[in-house]
Amino acid sequence: MKKFLILIILLLSPMFALAEDRTARALVSATEKVSISSEISARVEKINFLLGDAFKKGDVLISFDCELYKAQNEVIKANYETAKIQLENDKKLLEMRSIGKLQYQLSVSAMNKAKAELKISTLNVKRCKVIAPYDGKVMDVYTSIFSTIQERQNLMDIVGDGLLEAEIIVPSAWLKWLKTDHNVEIQIDETGDTLKAKIISFGDMVKSILHTINKKRFVVEMPMPIAKIQSAITDLLPFPPILTKDQCEILSEADNVVSNNHLTLKDLDINPADIEEAMKKWLWRYKDGGQFAKVQ
Repeated sequence: MKKFLILIILLLSPMFALAEDRTARALVSATEKVSISSEISARVEKINFLLGDAFKKGDVLISFDCELYKAQNEVIKANYETAKIQLENDKKLLEMRSIGKLQYQLSVSAMNKAKAELKISTLNVKRCKVIAPYDGKVMDVYTSIFSTIQERQNLMDIVGDGLLEAEIIVPSAWLKWLKTDHNVEIQIDETGDTLKAKIISFGDMVKSILHTINKKRFVVEMPMPIAKIQSAITDLLPFPPILTKDQCEILSEADNVVSNNHLTLKDLDINPADIEEAMKKWLWRYKDGGQFAKVQ
């Protein structure tokens, strides 16, 4: 996964008008990112998009030489039709009591087997083309035309053109003036654009997440002295602690600053969105009936 940097300018609100403007750098990464791998073993026939190329959802990224899979599919399809005809014939013979139930059940089993084999074969033919799951760009390519690849072999890395995540790491001394609802401005070096944003607390984010996934939970703020006591106790327990001493140390005292030597974001368009809108897009899977909903 590749991460980029942009320059974040934190402008103080009127209550901090006497202080100077402060700057910090942030790690920015795409929320839509994936390593594309092959689902079949085959020879690469065509690579339609290379490093840095933009693509649209539904575009064919890579196609394979699948003559063998297509031929196998035709054979299996013929076997399925044969099994289907045999079953229909045995059903009539059973009604006339010309064959026993065992013979009929064997025909049913053969029919189901041929149907399953046809489904697998048809799926493999569809896998001869790697389809783009969303709009985006190619970040890296790990294969070439005429190369024979194996199942689960990495082919390319892609990122979407959707939302980007920015993680700002600031000195702990800033906590004296950096508060919730503080207005900030994000300056993008490459384009010169300035984006307005607002700081929210982790607790506010948790509440937004619970609202998005339609879950009701109590959110209680924990003072740092109590958190340190809890971490000291849970560190002694045999199971993994909920809160550790190191985490308390980082939250209260650590001064983590990103190096200024990192490269900045380049040649990517940034489309900021409200955090509530981002949550709606990425937390659907945790809603009732979503991807990770419990099956009753």
